[in-house]
Amino acid sequence: MLNVTGTTNNYGAIEISYGQTFRQDGPMHNHGAISFWDGDVNVLEEFTATFYGHVQGEGDFPGPGTVVFLGGYSPGDSPAEVFFGGDLKLDGTLTMELGGTTPGDQYDVLHVADVLTLAGTLEVELIEDFTPQAGHIFDILDWRDLEGTFNTIELPALQSGLTWDDSSLYSNGQIQVVPEPSTFALAALGLLGLAFCGRRRKR
Repeated sequence: MLNVTGTTNNYGAIEISYGQTFRQDGPMHNHGAISFWDGDVNVLEEFTATFYGHVQGEGDFPGPGTVVFLGGYSPGDSPAEVFFGGDLKLDGTLTMELGGTTPGDQYDVLHVADVLTLAGTLEVELIEDFTPQAGHIFDILDWRDLEGTFNTIELPALQSGLTWDDSSLYSNGQIQVVPEPSTFALAALGLLGLAFCGRRRKR
């Protein structure tokens, strides 16, 4: 375990290896890139760790303190399920990967125990040649309380006839794949046409 006490300002890159824990006992300002793989960053209560550089990795943030990402955040080099024990404030670009329909194993998920504050950009990327289908639901964000919204949402292209529905993003953290409205309209017209033909035959 790496213990840091008092206010710290770091301008270099930090890599936290498997099984290591970075324990922060004071305000932390990190200006370099952070990469950590299955290690933890434990920010204690009443303290804030602010990351100005890009943060990437599958490690958790189990402490009850506040984590702030200003330079962007990618939870894992492949899909990961990451837990935050306190507040999380997102700015910059949050990159979430979708490689299937199983949360944590095939697509990224963030769980925030307290307040999740949103700003910046949500960027969703498809990986491993995954092709979403109509009806697929991705529960990518979980929180106790939510504040703010993303300034921009960037979603990947889908197959013809499909579109993204992000109307539930700020109520339950979900995005889903649905047929395009024009597809619904054509299907409805087709059913009406069949019904009309059926009535004419009965005469």
